Amino acid sequence: MLSPDLTCLAAFSFCRVNQPCIRERDKSGSCLDKKTSKRKPSSAVVVVKSMVEADMISNPIKEKIELKVGMVCIGTALCLTFIHFARYSTSSQLGHLAFWASQSFFFYFILPALVVKLVFKQNLADYGFKLKGSLKNWPLYLGMFAFMLPVIYICSKTANFQSHYPFYRLSWGESWYPNLLIWEGFYLLQFIGLEFFFRGFMVHGLKDKMGIHAVLVMVIPYCMIHFGKPFPECLGSIIAGLILGYLSYKNNSVMLGIAIHYAVAITMDLCALWA
Repeated sequence: MLSPDLTCLAAFSFCRVNQPCIRERDKSGSCLDKKTSKRKPSSAVVVVKSMVEADMISNPIKEKIELKVGMVCIGTALCLTFIHFARYSTSSQLGHLAFWASQSFFFYFILPALVVKLVFKQNLADYGFKLKGSLKNWPLYLGMFAFMLPVIYICSKTANFQSHYPFYRLSWGESWYPNLLIWEGFYLLQFIGLEFFFRGFMVHGLKDKMGIHAVLVMVIPYCMIHFGKPFPECLGSIIAGLILGYLSYKNNSVMLGIAIHYAVAITMDLCALWA
């Protein structure tokens, strides 16, 4: 709603526009200077534009962006809450882990994807889930993986690391095939969802309002999901989240992020088994 003073100002400007003018007018109602023949915006247009910029009257595009930001933030909180509290009771180690990976994929990928398609009316490619342009800056991703290899190897020697990885614990004399291989397939599913959720849904869902600062917002919940894991990994998630978030923001693709994240996870499992 406009205040009485703003209403009077707008009405006064409108009346001035409709008064006789010694200058010529073009078809849009704006005055045209005879000497310069340059179109000058009417007073009413200037007043209304100023009101929109000062948030005195509604801007449909801005309201739509702010609504999307609110839905992304609330949706993030809800999905993370459901993932944390979802439980499935089974005596099968593989069944328990497969449920965890599947429900993570559902809340990290399926639900956000439905929001993007049905509510935001956008394509998943707009949120980084696309192959086109995904190989941009691939040397940087490869360099990150190379940097992580010695770090993972050193950490794999610690008791804290070996108590967490691999998630699927091989019993004495058990072969890696088929259960461990099946688990690593479910593990990949979880990483597809995780990267799309944080580096896609959050970063690209918030960037219209926050710009590059969307990456900083994303890192907060991303770090928090690592609570309970080894301390170095939790600290590393902040750095990794910033780098992968920035690359997704610049390249508009999460595909190489999925690849490097999964490659690091497989390497961690292999190093833990070797140790």
